[in-house]
Amino acid sequence: MIKPKVGICTAILKGFNLNEEDSITYQKRLIEAIKKIGFDTVIAEEFVSTPEIAEKTAGFFNNKDVDLYILHIGTFVDDPRVMPLVSGVQKPFIIWAHDINAFNISITGAQNIIPNFYDLGLDYKFIYGNFEDQIALNDTYKYCRACAIKNKLRKVKIGYFGGHPNIMTSLTADEITIKKIFGIALINFGNEDILLGSQKIEKNESESTWKEIKSMVGKINTSEELGLMTSSTLAYILKMVKKNNLDAISINCFPHLKGRVCIPISRLNDMGIPSACEGDLDSTILMYILYQLSGRAISNGDQLKIFNLDMPDNSLMFSHCGAGALSLAAKKEEIIIHADYETGEGIAVYFRKNPWGGNNCKHAWNKR
Repeated sequence: MIKPKVGICTAILKGFNLNEEDSITYQKRLIEAIKKIGFDTVIAEEFVSTPEIAEKTAGFFNNKDVDLYILHIGTFVDDPRVMPLVSGVQKPFIIWAHDINAFNISITGAQNIIPNFYDLGLDYKFIYGNFEDQIALNDTYKYCRACAIKNKLRKVKIGYFGGHPNIMTSLTADEITIKKIFGIALINFGNEDILLGSQKIEKNESESTWKEIKSMVGKINTSEELGLMTSSTLAYILKMVKKNNLDAISINCFPHLKGRVCIPISRLNDMGIPSACEGDLDSTILMYILYQLSGRAISNGDQLKIFNLDMPDNSLMFSHCGAGALSLAAKKEEIIIHADYETGEGIAVYFRKNPWGGNNCKHAWNKR
């Protein structure tokens, strides 16, 4: 689960009888509040009281690569005093004001500088309240996590195997746009890389991988040959992940890899490497974000088809071709590894419970 790194600094105006000394205690309370909600903090070395200190603080936050920073308005403050900070750190920020002591006129200071940030089109959020205020902390929690995701996506590498299926034009990806919007780097491979590379995996490595997979499920209903084939595929993809420092995987399985990459995708998601099939790069990106937010394996449904939503039972039913993460099953005994029902030439994951009663149906019933 992602843990935001939050810079914290305090802006004050000295010499105007604004009780700026109060800000020492205020900043300590702010730091404690941010740590209490589970985030890392990076504390500026000085209170921002001059443009020179603001510029120095910007360099400090950049060097620490914070996901965002909180500009705590300790007292009334003018924009020239803080502008070198907000223009020097190309990250979102929070402006936090309060009314703890009326002599601080913190809220007025925030009102004085915010129009400049708005006109400049900067990414910021205004928080008003005491440091124990639950509404303020809840807003801070959500904004910080969103900023951390944004910062992390700039460094993400996704292995893009085989592009998109030729029957699914809507999955066409614009690599330049993805880089421009998210900062994500796509590392392109052909599906032949998987087909040829998996053949180079030593038999003992495939056997070891297959043995591990079998120990994690309730029932095996497939041949040893298919098990070793899919295990060698997983072993090869993991080598590619390590070699290229990949954070997530998108594989175009249609038609030549159907049934061959279902188990590998299932296991990759369990290992914390979000992976989607059918060349669905959009889902891969979304799965990566959801994994960072939840810290748990994510599974994409087949074109996001939800067949039944039972609110009283707190459950939903959806369709997938057989690549669900093993950890999503309620218990190990419910998981079956079975020949792929479409191709018969590969194997897939099936969760035992389904509304039609058979074990070979691809529709799984999973508790949310």
